[in-house]
Amino acid sequence: KTTIKDAKQILEVASDYQKRLQEGDTSLLLPIIVYYGTGRLWDYHREKQTDIFEKNTRTNGYIDCMSGTANIKLMMNWFLKMTVQKYQNQENGYGPVPELEAVFSAMEQCYNRITGSNDAKIQYNIGTKEIDVAYTDAQGMRMRIPLNQLSDGYKSTISLVADIAYRMAVLNPQCLGEVCKKTDGIILIDEVDLHLHPAWQKQILHDLTEIFPNVQFVVSTHAPEVINSVAREQVVVLENYQALPAPAETYGKDANGILRAIMRVKERPDDIMEKFEQFYHAIDAQKYTLAAEILGNLDEILGDDPDLTAMHIQLDLEQM
Repeated sequence: KTTIKDAKQILEVASDYQKRLQEGDTSLLLPIIVYYGTGRLWDYHREKQTDIFEKNTRTNGYIDCMSGTANIKLMMNWFLKMTVQKYQNQENGYGPVPELEAVFSAMEQCYNRITGSNDAKIQYNIGTKEIDVAYTDAQGMRMRIPLNQLSDGYKSTISLVADIAYRMAVLNPQCLGEVCKKTDGIILIDEVDLHLHPAWQKQILHDLTEIFPNVQFVVSTHAPEVINSVAREQVVVLENYQALPAPAETYGKDANGILRAIMRVKERPDDIMEKFEQFYHAIDAQKYTLAAEILGNLDEILGDDPDLTAMHIQLDLEQM
């Protein structure tokens, strides 16, 4: 049964925040609170949200914040509104829209980090109503492509960063160009490694905390490359409805070490592990012909494998 009896303190804070918002207190920094589930990406909600930003309310940054999916339609409406304001500013000789530039900057940092690019430029295209990414390709040609046409890995990561950054800009527009640096809060991400190449899995947590330095990220993952990117103290193992500390150091440990020590998973299928055991039993029994047969069978199955290389060396030494 859900209860709020232990939530007195947080309710008092919420009441105070609401009062200060009504009074127009621009010194109030609203925290970002949002949850992203595994179905979070580019999920266009069916609700008609086209006029939501006609009401210039900072709490719009909390709309659908616990739904588990990014409300792309709502976010795109914000990009349209801010881009129109940007062009109006240009016509009237005013400066850029700092919070819009801050959101684009967060997305550009993300794209550059995961692709190795250093000159990505992101803009909202009023004509196509899409977010475009411009970058220099390997041949030195300047390219432009809609974000929606990128691979799932790129799209999932950049759209996640976009949703976080735009919510921050709505919650705290008074922070202008520093909104992504100054906004604090808590963000929950289920399966943070979703659609990510292992090379990106290694750096996703580092990148998120660099782009949003005041946010506490609570993420779930089954990817060894994510787990070995953080210290043991930052890892909680969920097992049988219990939250347990990591049983061993995690940072820098190889993927097989994470599988064995942290996730308690065998690094190879049972039938392969059985062949390894048979090989070593044959070595112990000095049945070198049998050991060679088993090793040859493993060579056919596994191909180039460092453990097999070591086993070949051991067999050669045993037969000397």
